[in-house]
Amino acid sequence: MSSRDANALARVTITGTLWNYGAFALGKGLVFVSTVLLARLLVPADFGLVALGLVVINFLDTLSDFGVGAALIYRSENPERTSSTAFTIGLMMGVLLTVAAVLGAPLAADFFREPRLVPVLQVLAVSFLITALRNVHEARLKKDLAFQRRFVPEVGRTAVKGLVSVLLAFFGFGVWSLVWGQLGGSLASTLLYWRVARWRPRLTLDREIVGALLGYGGQIVLVQILGMIHKNVDYLIIGRRLSADDLGFYFMAFRIPDLIIISLCHVVSQALFPAFARLQDDPRALKQGALAMLRYTALITVPAGIGIAVIAADFVTIFYTSRWAPSIPVMQMLALYALFQAISFNVGDIYKATGRPAVLNYLGVAKLALTIPVLWIAAGYGIRWVAVGQAATALVLTLLSLEIACRLLDVRRAEIARALRPAAMSAVAMGIVLFPLARLLPPTPAARMPALILAGATAYVATLWWTHRETVEGALALFRRDEPEMPPGKT
Repeated sequence: MSSRDANALARVTITGTLWNYGAFALGKGLVFVSTVLLARLLVPADFGLVALGLVVINFLDTLSDFGVGAALIYRSENPERTSSTAFTIGLMMGVLLTVAAVLGAPLAADFFREPRLVPVLQVLAVSFLITALRNVHEARLKKDLAFQRRFVPEVGRTAVKGLVSVLLAFFGFGVWSLVWGQLGGSLASTLLYWRVARWRPRLTLDREIVGALLGYGGQIVLVQILGMIHKNVDYLIIGRRLSADDLGFYFMAFRIPDLIIISLCHVVSQALFPAFARLQDDPRALKQGALAMLRYTALITVPAGIGIAVIAADFVTIFYTSRWAPSIPVMQMLALYALFQAISFNVGDIYKATGRPAVLNYLGVAKLALTIPVLWIAAGYGIRWVAVGQAATALVLTLLSLEIACRLLDVRRAEIARALRPAAMSAVAMGIVLFPLARLLPPTPAARMPALILAGATAYVATLWWTHRETVEGALALFRRDEPEMPPGKT
């Protein structure tokens, strides 16, 4: 692939990421507003109970399409028949998982020693049928890099979820306001995906295609299962060893780091995976893409993590109210956890795009082997130490992930360091300004938080422009309209 074609693909990928992030930002803005309102209408135990239900649902959801959505993006042969076969597989799995969740709800409630979880989980189980109807529509839009058409379904899901939850909470539905909001948002998203995708499936099972989809999808499912366990192991341990109130405080502390940092990585991944799949036979372009991805993602996630850690106390006091004060130190440590995780998060998209998802499975096993015992021990000392354990293990695992990437992608450590240097140097300058300033400013959260945000952003951007102007100019150059059309993928 020529440099002009590579730049064109990079520009299309970043444009797609911006569409994803536009939907993400607008949607998460609505989530933020609804979260603030719900924090004032509900009690921590309500959030903790729904968090337990979603942990179970999210675990089962990794099996919802048996990885065929990712396989559909990777596979280029016979797209229409492949799509219909993938839809049929997903629908069958949706039915099976709904039944499994309904019947298994008492067992989950016994594990968490929370009998109120049974009806909550049984109602949430309907979400498997709803999502099964949209998974392939969403995958087809990702495969075509048609991210702008995903904007309305993604924003619609969040808007309906927040509106239903807040209205029901206002009228006293308690925990059920969160449950029905979850289902309402999922249903709205499915209906909108059917409208914008303009594709209608046929119920068919082609034996040859089923074998190809499940062969690749099986590895993806294992990646998803390991990733889901790692993502939710803290909730599992807190739910098992501590109280619903503790889980509620922890859940709310995680909302902002997840909203701003980790969700950004997922947004970027949605654009990177199909883009890297087009480069799977061009190792040099993949290497350049990996380093560019690392550089530009770090430019956003590193300052965001430091900034959240600094303003956490003011943020919780202003938006959640003082009754959520136990969430403050947890949010500070989880911001660092999110920062460390974000640095290597999207490297896995290259392994999936080149048909090597098994690498992610080996990494997933290593992550769990380290994380589970650390968090189990930490839970004995409270949720703050669980967050500390999360940050510490994330740092170790990120270093391990980058070392493996160096070996498999033929990338030198010095190249990784150069990619991270702009964000690191600018973040150090930001920290030098923020930490003493936080002590000098008057202890009034409503005045101090905006001042810290403005000062931190100014220090970061000024340092970045002064020390690595070429990085900023290189990012801006990708949006010039004189680039060639995107190169075609494999056919």
